[in-house]
Amino acid sequence: MDLKKLGIIINIRKNTLIAKSLQPPRVGEEVFDSQGNYVGKISSIFGPVNAPYFRVKLDRERKISGYLFRGEKYGR
Repeated sequence: MDLKKLGIIINIRKNTLIAKSLQPPRVGEEVFDSQGNYVGKISSIFGPVNAPYFRVKLDRERKISGYLFRGEKYGR
């Protein structure tokens, strides 16, 4: 799978992750960690239009940091 940087992880609480977007996100889009492991789906987008944040509903509680990625399906 071809991964492209989608955002920078800002905070994680239980099964919710907040990230600052590097590319325009889409609600329902699947996100992955740097090794290509599925992390969860984007549940909402908020903040300023030119620098949005997004919320990810995690598939399980996890410790993750750094960047989130999108798969090639949405990365084109």
